[in-house]
Amino acid sequence: MIDPTRAHDVVERILGEEFTGVVQCDYFLAYDPLPYEQPKCLRHLLRRRDELTESKSGAAVKFSRQVAQLLRGAIRLKPRLSEGRISPAGFRVARGRLAVALDRWLAGRSTDADNAKLAKLLRQHREQWLVFLAEDAVAPTNAEGEQEIRPAVAVRKMSACNRRWQGADVHAVWTSVIRTCRKHGQDFLALILERLRHPTAALPAWLNGLALAGCPTPEELATGPP
Repeated sequence: MIDPTRAHDVVERILGEEFTGVVQCDYFLAYDPLPYEQPKCLRHLLRRRDELTESKSGAAVKFSRQVAQLLRGAIRLKPRLSEGRISPAGFRVARGRLAVALDRWLAGRSTDADNAKLAKLLRQHREQWLVFLAEDAVAPTNAEGEQEIRPAVAVRKMSACNRRWQGADVHAVWTSVIRTCRKHGQDFLALILERLRHPTAALPAWLNGLALAGCPTPEELATGPP
């Protein structure tokens, strides 16, 4: 979706009011008004912590190190379960201990202004930090989402953006189809050639889902104005 704003209503237009999944995101303020469950990216938090540590010493460094130790421990916990190095029961116990440790840490107070700001951010999103430990499909970071949009961002920067909204819409739809095709393990060019040879054949289920959602199909874009 290419839009002139970065407001929260852009996300709402795409997902709708009845969306029941999760929106894994960073700390951009436009996400906060959204009514969806929002696991926050731990990598962004650790990066912010690392930036703070570079200018700190003494107790202030110890404070931020405790944050990093806690969050990195949470990130390492899930792979231990998937690799069989910890039992499901042990995983639940460790997850509970992490939550208790996080609450204990948040109950403290820091005299350092930057660390206090970091702690405030943690308190504000307390219920969003450890969602990935309770939801199998949720990762501890939003790295996959950022990787998905990176090719489109590169095109935008190198081409000086689209000159017309029609071009932006075409770019958005084709990029969505290409990326979705890859996720389904299908060859994009083979799919398009098949559609051109047999235009009346039934759409694949995932592509039909895009059409039902109101997105123009590749055929509609191909027959539209240049």
